[in-house]
Amino acid sequence: MFFLFLKIYLLHFLIVPLGTYFISKKENNYITYSTQLIYGIILISFSALLLNFFLPLNNTINSITILFLLTFIYRHLKNFFLDIEFYIFCFLSTLIISLLIIGSNVYRPDAGLYHLPYINILNNEKIIIGLSNLHFRYAHASILQHTSAILNNFVIGINGIVLPSALIFSAILVNFISRTFNLIKLNKYNIEFYFLIFVQIFMFYKMNRYSEYGNDTPSHLLFFYLLSLILKNQFNIKEVLNTFLLILFIILNKIILILSFFFIFLIWDKIKIFDFFKYKRLYFISIFFTIWVIKNLLISGCLIFPVTSLCFDNFKWSNKSLSKNVSIENEAWAKGWPDYINNSKKNDKLLKIDQYSKNFNWVSTWSSKHFLFMINIISIYLSLSLIVFFIFFRLKKNKFEENLDINKHILITISLLIIFNIIWLIKLPVFRYGYSYNIALIATLFSFIGLKFFKQKNNYKKKYLVILSICLCVFTVKNINRIINIELNYTNYPWPKFYSMNNKNDYPILNEFYISEKKFYKPANNEYCMYFKSPCVNYGNYLNANLQKSLSYNVVYLDK
Repeated sequence: MFFLFLKIYLLHFLIVPLGTYFISKKENNYITYSTQLIYGIILISFSALLLNFFLPLNNTINSITILFLLTFIYRHLKNFFLDIEFYIFCFLSTLIISLLIIGSNVYRPDAGLYHLPYINILNNEKIIIGLSNLHFRYAHASILQHTSAILNNFVIGINGIVLPSALIFSAILVNFISRTFNLIKLNKYNIEFYFLIFVQIFMFYKMNRYSEYGNDTPSHLLFFYLLSLILKNQFNIKEVLNTFLLILFIILNKIILILSFFFIFLIWDKIKIFDFFKYKRLYFISIFFTIWVIKNLLISGCLIFPVTSLCFDNFKWSNKSLSKNVSIENEAWAKGWPDYINNSKKNDKLLKIDQYSKNFNWVSTWSSKHFLFMINIISIYLSLSLIVFFIFFRLKKNKFEENLDINKHILITISLLIIFNIIWLIKLPVFRYGYSYNIALIATLFSFIGLKFFKQKNNYKKKYLVILSICLCVFTVKNINRIINIELNYTNYPWPKFYSMNNKNDYPILNEFYISEKKFYKPANNEYCMYFKSPCVNYGNYLNANLQKSLSYNVVYLDK
């Protein structure tokens, strides 16, 4: 465990300095370092995305790339290595990450189906054109898989692939806690202060298990972070551009969070449009987005998969019918299609899958199971939030925030969140897809109602310390208890189990098959590809696929 801790600790020395390209504040504190960690992750994600067009993201290439990036910000390095607070930040962040990941499982089954196999492909192959024809899930992999791939480097080795989600959790948790204490120090008990607290309650309550993270949790964490900046409502032009980049990164992680784009209109008046073009980061954002779109086109023939209207038929590897079918199935499954099939009687006349999602045919099935599951989670969070609410507020009319501009900004934010929740509910009502919309709305409403209609109590620091201490104890005890009870002799202990789905983390049994003389793998005995041999395919159209070489690139296509 010592070497696990040491490697994660040293990894911060590679990533945090990269964030100075976007965040170069002079104050050396936990807020700055945690923010730099977030933007450092974004920078290396972009680098991985770009690099994979030309090279596989293997250990050597990744290490050279990160060292190359560090040379551009070398002038900032002494600010880190001479500051004791940076070392403390790295220690605290490493401690949080270690508690999360030691002995954990990866997110099942999605990690075994496509997260890990796709990372493995990135580590071993440059971009494969038409990859979605092997497995449609590869077409909507997250940018986070590129982040995982590039963290397989000389400092941490192959185990770096499991760290991006935990790094994001740690960065945002430290950032929120530090900002809360800073607001107490400045006597600013505003909506940002209470929003940070209410989101922390949810983070400790429901985001404390690494095995449940997948691509969803990091995306929702970043959405919470984005909204905390929107509510803070203090932007210069550089911060506006950073916010644009953050929004883009969130969308590239989870397309359902594309609605976060509309927050741009809340900060648009902070800058003059022509001022944008003076800053290099605008071009960075534009290139980042363009490269992502090109990557999508090359893998699936779609600008955004599986949005059929954004797919094209004029590429050799295009498969528009696949995107249409996946789009229909995704929506139906989100609305409880499997429950509908399982609960139907033999004599029932079943709806077709595309009809099931229309005209609210799905509501009765969805509400009988998934709605109850969601209500159970939210009701517990509401109960905890009410306790915290009455710790800070008492029932008396408050005149604390009567600034009309502030109220207008908050009300527009709440209105947008309500719209986001409605769209999520109508289109893809799975809790794990949209819970940042749900929780953000609840946290913002609690904060606004408290400030608008109630009187604040005193002793904020003492109250917050008590709440934080309880939350940290629960988080620590829960994860230590899990660590104590894990089996010690599994493969690759104490890192998360990413070789197989069993407790021993044994290497999976994979069978070979060939497409035009190129070797591929598929799991045997109902196993999963996981992270072992590459390229690996769990299921799909691969038996009907063809492969040809074009300018040294592998192109996978189906006969039309």
